Amino acid sequence: MTHRYHFDRSKAFYPLVIAYLAQLHGLKAILCFRSNQSLRSNVPEDDPNLQLLGPLTLRVQGDIRSLEISLEEVTDELVGNLDYLLPIYVQAAQTILSNAHEALKHVGHKSKAVEFLRHARNAAAHNGRWHFLNGEPRYPAEWRGIKLSAADYGLPLLKLLSEPGTLELGDPVALLWDIEQEYTG
Repeated sequence: MTHRYHFDRSKAFYPLVIAYLAQLHGLKAILCFRSNQSLRSNVPEDDPNLQLLGPLTLRVQGDIRSLEISLEEVTDELVGNLDYLLPIYVQAAQTILSNAHEALKHVGHKSKAVEFLRHARNAAAHNGRWHFLNGEPRYPAEWRGIKLSAADYGLPLLKLLSEPGTLELGDPVALLWDIEQEYTG
């Protein structure tokens, strides 16, 4: 793939990321195919996450450039690895953070980014909102300048359209990339 996050195909995050990107591309294609004038009037023209033409452009926390993924790249990965990717494809958009956290349960060392992922997984399981109980977060949970605290309780995990939230749609990809780079084994 030609974007800057080149996940190792032999590691756990690769199928999660490809499935997530394929679902985002699919959503974009469906919107483009089914769009009509009333739908277009409700979509902010300046929101790069919802541009209906060209590559899928996703903002990434802490990056100056957006993450751009072409439909051709994702299609090539899906066609070339369909048997491997299909089982996880159906669930990927809603569970990429949960599945990524599960893949790391064997890791003894818990970095700030892995702790951040643990809380993001928990938020995904609690209607997409940060959910802290019993003095959580007990350990530093930080990623690309975002420091989680009990004050974040109830805030949305993802930014969607003009709604507030903590993570951009490209952030799950970047978070997993950063964690994969921490763990070379």
